[in-house]
Amino acid sequence: MTDQMDPITLTVIRRGVLAAAEEMRSMFKRAATLAILYEFNDYGISILDDEFNLLADAPGIPIFLGSLDTCLEATVAEMGGVEALKPGEVILNNHPYLTAGQPPDAVVAEPIFVDGKVIGYCALRAHMGDVGGKGMYPVDTTELFQEGTIFPGVKIVHDGEIDNTILRILRANSRLPSETVGNVLAAVSAVNAGTKRILGLVERYGLDAYRAAIAKSLDDSELIARKAIEAIPDGTYSITDYLDNNGVESDPVKIGVDVTIAGSEITVDLSRSAGVQKGPINCPWGYTLATVRLALKRVLCPDASPTSGEHRPMTVVAPLGSLFNPESPAPCFIGAWSSVRMGDMLVLALAQALPGRIPAGCGGDLVQCDVWMTNPETNRTHIFGDTGGIGTGGFEGHDGMNGVIHNIIAGCEIIPAEMIETRIPILRRRMEFVTDSGGAGTFRGGLGVVTEQEFLGDGFANVVAEKTNPDSPVPGLNGGADAPYNNSITLFPETERELRLGKKAPVDVSSGDRMIVSAAGGGGYGSPLDRSPLSVVSDVRNGYVSAEAADGIYGVVFDSSTWTVDEDATVERRKTLAGSGDRQPARGGSAREQGSPAGHGGSDRTPRDHFPTIRAGHYSDVRDS
Repeated sequence: MTDQMDPITLTVIRRGVLAAAEEMRSMFKRAATLAILYEFNDYGISILDDEFNLLADAPGIPIFLGSLDTCLEATVAEMGGVEALKPGEVILNNHPYLTAGQPPDAVVAEPIFVDGKVIGYCALRAHMGDVGGKGMYPVDTTELFQEGTIFPGVKIVHDGEIDNTILRILRANSRLPSETVGNVLAAVSAVNAGTKRILGLVERYGLDAYRAAIAKSLDDSELIARKAIEAIPDGTYSITDYLDNNGVESDPVKIGVDVTIAGSEITVDLSRSAGVQKGPINCPWGYTLATVRLALKRVLCPDASPTSGEHRPMTVVAPLGSLFNPESPAPCFIGAWSSVRMGDMLVLALAQALPGRIPAGCGGDLVQCDVWMTNPETNRTHIFGDTGGIGTGGFEGHDGMNGVIHNIIAGCEIIPAEMIETRIPILRRRMEFVTDSGGAGTFRGGLGVVTEQEFLGDGFANVVAEKTNPDSPVPGLNGGADAPYNNSITLFPETERELRLGKKAPVDVSSGDRMIVSAAGGGGYGSPLDRSPLSVVSDVRNGYVSAEAADGIYGVVFDSSTWTVDEDATVERRKTLAGSGDRQPARGGSAREQGSPAGHGGSDRTPRDHFPTIRAGHYSDVRDS
C-alpha cells in the first residue's frame, strides 16, 4: 500500500498525527490547575496504534517519551484485554508497576474506535497532584502501599459520562482534592480532543491509508536507528557508579551498565546493578525501558520524530527482582533518581566508542526540593518545587551549558520567582551561577546554580538530591577535570539546626527559615592547558572562572586592568603546570562573590579508582548483584 501512496499524502497523515498530539498538549496545559503542570510541564502525551506502537509524542518531560506503550499494553491486559473496551470510555491508571511512574503520575487514555474495532489510543501521563500516601512526596517509603491510593486501570468515563464514584474516591484520598480532580478532568478533555483529530484523519483519507502511513513511519524510524547503531564500533562498553543510598539505608547502591553493539543491534544489560532495595529508589520495568530509550535517542537519532520503530533494534536486560526490574509492592516513589543516573551512565559508556561526540558528565541529578505551604492570608495549601540548575558537560568544540535542568526532564522550566512569590509565601533571596563549579577543560563544564529561599509561612519540605557524595564525582572526559563540587541541599543554614540533606521527608519549616539548593556543574572536556587563553579571560570577566583558577588550573597570565593576555608568560606558566602535574580543583563562590558557596565546601577528594570504568571489549558473562 505504501508503494502506491504519494509521498505528500503520507506526509500529511504523519503530520496530522503529530498535530493531534500537539493539540492534546495545548488543551491540557491550558486547563491544568497546578503550576507543576502548566509551568513546569510535568507531563507526557502519546498517540499509539492498536499494537501499542508509539506514533507521535508531544514532549513535556523527556523521560515520559516511549513509556506509554508498555503502560497501555499492561493496562489493557490488566482490564481483561481489548475486548473489555467500548467506545466512549476513558481509562485511569496510576499503578507504578503499570504506568512506570509514581502514584501521583496518573495515566488517562482513550481507545480510538473505528467500525467497532480499536485502531489506537490517545494517552496522557501527568503529575496530577496528590493521591494520599504517607506524605505528599515521600522519599523514605518501604512498600508501595505507603505511596498513595492506587487506581489500577479503571474506567473513569462510561459511554461519554464521567464516573463520579471514581472522582469521589479520588477527592477523599487527596490533600489537594480540587486541583487533583481538576487535572484528571483536564486530561480527559485532552484525550477526547486527540481522539477526534485521529478520527478526522481516518475519515478523510481512509483507514487503509492511515495504517499504511503509520507503518511507513515506523519502518523509516527503524532504518534511521539501525544506521546510527551500525556507525558505532562493535563491542561491549561498560561503566559502574554508585547512588548515595536508597533513602532508608545509608549504604551506596551499585549501578552497572554494559552496552553491546553488534551490527545494527544494541543491547543494554543492567544485570550488574544492585538487587531490589528497601527504600523507594526501585525503578519499575517500564521506567527502565523508557530511560534506556531516551538515553539512546540522545546518541542515535535526536532529530527524528520519536516512534516505536527506533526501539526495534534495542534490547534491555534487567533481572526480575533487581533495582531496574523490581516486583510490586517494592517501594518506587523516587525510582526516577535511579533512572537519571543510569541514563547518564549509558551515554558515558559510549564515549570511548564515539570520541568527540559524547559530552563529559552533567551535574548528575534533579536536585529537587518540594515544599508544601499554607498561605496565611488565604489558608490554601500550595506546592513549591525547586529543581537545581545543573551544568552540562563540555564536549568537542563546545563548553557545557550553564544552569539548566537535567536532560531527563529537559522539557520542564524553572518556575519564575515572580510566580512563586505571588502565589506562595516564599521569598527567593538569590539565584546565581557558582564560580568555578564547572570542570576545567579545553571545553569547560557548564556552571551550576545556587538558589536561596526564605519561607514566609509554615509547612514542610521534602528533598531529594543525588551525587552529594564526593566519592561519586561528576566526571570529565578526555583529560578534562571532574566538576569540583557535588550537589547539596541545606536547610536552616548558618543556624544550630543546619541540615545538609540528600533524601529526607518531611522536614517541618516555619516563617523565617531558609533553604539553599546548590547544584553541581558539568565535567570538563580535554586538557585545561589547551583552552584558549582568550576564553579563559572572558570566563574570568563573566565571573564563571576565578582569577586563581585561571592561573592555577588553566595557566593563563593576564593583566586584570586591561584584560589582555601575556602570551609569553602564559606559555611558561603552562609548561610549569604540565611538568608538575599540580593542578588542583578551584574553590570558588557564586559568580557574585568569592569564597565557599553556601552549603558547600571545597573538596580535594580523589575519585574512586573504578569511576568511571569505561572500557572496550567483551564483558564476561559472570554477573553479580
